[in-house]
This record gives sequence, structure tokens and C-alpha cells, in this order.
Amino acid sequence: MKHLITLLGLCFLGWTPVHAQSCDCEKEFQYLKNYHEQNHPGLNSPGGKDSPDYQKATQDLLTALRKARPRTDCILYLQDYLALLKDHHISIEPSLPKITRFDVTNAALVDSLYQSPAFRSTPKRPVDSTALARQLSSKTTEELEGWYTDPNNNLIAIVKERGSDWPYKGIVVTSRTPLFPRGTVKYQFQKRPNGTYWTSLVLPDYQTFHYATTLTPQGIPSVGLNRVNAPAPTESQETKPYSFSFLNERTNYLRVSSFDGSLSSTLNSFYESLESVIRSKPYLVIDIRNNRGGSDGSFWGLIDYLYTNPIQTDTAAIWVSPDNIARYEEALAAKKQVPGQYSSDGLAREEALIRRMKAAPSFSFMPMVEGDPAAITSDMVLPYPAKIVVLMNRQCASSAEAFIYYAKQSRKVLTLGENSGGFMGFGNVMESRTPCYHYTVRSTTFKYKNLSQYEYVGIAPHIRLSPEQDWLAEAVRVLEGK
Repeated sequence: MKHLITLLGLCFLGWTPVHAQSCDCEKEFQYLKNYHEQNHPGLNSPGGKDSPDYQKATQDLLTALRKARPRTDCILYLQDYLALLKDHHISIEPSLPKITRFDVTNAALVDSLYQSPAFRSTPKRPVDSTALARQLSSKTTEELEGWYTDPNNNLIAIVKERGSDWPYKGIVVTSRTPLFPRGTVKYQFQKRPNGTYWTSLVLPDYQTFHYATTLTPQGIPSVGLNRVNAPAPTESQETKPYSFSFLNERTNYLRVSSFDGSLSSTLNSFYESLESVIRSKPYLVIDIRNNRGGSDGSFWGLIDYLYTNPIQTDTAAIWVSPDNIARYEEALAAKKQVPGQYSSDGLAREEALIRRMKAAPSFSFMPMVEGDPAAITSDMVLPYPAKIVVLMNRQCASSAEAFIYYAKQSRKVLTLGENSGGFMGFGNVMESRTPCYHYTVRSTTFKYKNLSQYEYVGIAPHIRLSPEQDWLAEAVRVLEGK
């Protein structure tokens, strides 16, 4: 939910959630369920929509929804449904409200907010900073309870209370804005069996916003909560998602933190510009930490450096359905609206794929590529770089994991770090919207034959590193055999 942090930093009044007033959440749920049962490759594989576990879990969730009759919190039930599919690539996100600015220096407006029923009904708590400090002193980054700052730089204490459906309360301890006085319960959380947290947060006009969130060591970034004294993120703060430097006289360092498809031409030109210097030194570190993937075409220019023997690829099968064909046609049309950003060869391949999908039987699997999968081969093994380290972490996903999978087949390569993210089972994400709430739905359309074993689990590195270690120093030590 990358836009939500921006939303929370703004102040507004006057938004009326029209869809929340008139939409039937059960109809949205049934739409989402039917859409994925017709179009998702996993649900149309053995053990998918016909499995007793899936059918029971779906029915249980539907029963809970009918009992709760959700409105603005409908998104939570839909997100829980998608979690049943065990597909890291899929998601559903609510549309954001129209924002009207609110001048916090206007005392009359602030007072009118304080007199509103929404403000008066929002829970408040007495704040004893000393007691909170004692209560939270032993909490770790693996626990939700702790100290945080929000997008307005308010200090938030998240504490657990007994006897509530929403047991975790995010209380404003130090306020930087009159919108959220000290003691306001701005956030409430409920932990779900799938490991996420249902989140209810108070917007600046005192309506509530609901979203399923994930706890990280840094906090809960999807709702703008940063943990106080969190460990520093490993990703470089450089603007560009790629860079090159020398670690020492024998070791080159290449950082690529995105394989986004729009970067394919730029990245491959970048790799080509470095060819002579990369081939002049015996060691190379390729740092793809925090690379969330994008397109395999964005790393093809690196394959020659790591090649030692034929690299085995995997078979991908696309689920052919009228909806999936429509999504591919919409995506291709959007790409054609930005000339030069996507290669003509890539666009031609997508056009050919759509033609093959239209010729295939509906509601069947079709190979993404005609014929048996071909191994990646080369006529030569480059003498330099002679040894390569790939740095990887849990934030590596999708195409970044495909690169790891290929790299691990090379005799030159050692992978260091931690398991990748586990976004390997499904691919080619397409967007649609639900009919009433207009939630944005991102769904996958193909499934890998072998790589699906890494979905949710991730690919393990050759050598595991801990957060306390200096990963670059470890890479150099391994390369030099120390």
C-alpha cells in the first residue's frame, strides 16, 4: 500500500465514503472468489479450488463475513481470502479517498472537529509515560508492541490490552499536531492466523481506514509506522537502483536493487558499458538485496559473467481464460502508450503470446513458450571474473529469485545472505478492479513447474549471514578464500 503513507501525511475533511455506504461486501467477496477460481493458475491446478482445505477455509471466512456485515473493513476479509491462495504476487488494495485540505492553524475548524461525533467516539487512554517505558522496555523487533513514530512524527506506543477484539492499541504519547491529541488511540490491530495484522487507523478527519498489514523489523511501513531505534535498512539510499564501484584492486562491486521491466534497456546498456572493467578483475560482488524483481530481461546482460555450464530453465504454463486474455491485451495496450520504454522485440513476443492464447482452448493450461524449455548455453566461459558472490536477502523476489536460481547453477558463484522472499510459484501479474468498491486486484496468470517449490519458502543461500555481520566484508573474505 505504497500510497497510504502519503495519504496519512495529509489533513482533510469532508470525504464521504460513498462506496462504503452502498456496497455489499458479500457480493464483492463472491466476485473475488469467482474471479480467481476462473483465472488463477494455482486454483486450477490439482489441490486447488477442489481441495477440502480450501473449500472449508473459504466457507469459514464467508460465514464470518456474513456475521460481521463489514463496510469500510470489507477489505480485510478480501485480503484474508487472497491469503488462502498462497501466492505472494497477488494483492488487493482499497481505492484512496478524495482529499480536501484542512488548515490545522484554524482554531475554529479544529474545535469543530473536537465536537464531532467521530472524534468523541474515538477511544482515548490516559498516558503514563513512565509506566509505558517499563512495559515496553523488553520488547523486540519481532513483537508488535513497542515505540513508533507516525507520518506526522507523533510518538506512538503500541500496547496489548486484554478483552478486546482489537487487542493491540496504538496510543499517541507525544503529539505534533492538534488533530491527534495525547491519549488518542490512533491505531488498533488484530493478529490473523496467516501472520498478518488487521489494522484500523484513524484518519485526520476521524473516519477509520482498514488494511491488512505486515510487521517488519523497521515497523509497519504500509501505514507509515516506523519503529523507534529500528535496525537500519540494508538498501542503499542512492537514487538510482543500480551502481558500480571498486571494493579493492581485485574486486568489483555491482549493485542492482530493481529488475523492473521499464529498466531493461537501461540496465543492459549499463552492464555493457562495464564489460571491460568487470572482465579485468578476478572477483565480482553482485548485490541484489532488496531487489523486488520485475523482468528477467533486466538481468540477461549479467548471464555471461557467471556462465560455466548450461543453465537449466523451468517450464511455465499460462492459464488461458477470457479474463486473462483481456488483461494481457490491456497491459500490451498500456505499454504501447509509452514508446521507447519497452523493446519492440518484447512487445512482439507479447502479441504472439496473446494470439496463441486466443487459439488455445479456454480454461486450459498452455506453455508460455512453445516446445521444450531450452537450457541457457554459451560458447565460452569467461576467465574473469573467476569468482562471484551474489548477496541476497528476504526482500529479493520474483525475477530477482530467478536470477538467484540461475546463478546457483554456476560453478563460479556463491550466494551469501538469507533466504529469498519466496515469490517463485506464479508470475505475470495483471490488474483488475472489483465492481463496487473499485478495489485494485493484482492477480497472477501462470505457474512454474519446478520453481513453485520455493513459493513462500524462498531459495536458501550457500552461506547464511546474520544481520549483525558486515555482508560486504564477508563477501570479500569468501572471494579471497580467507
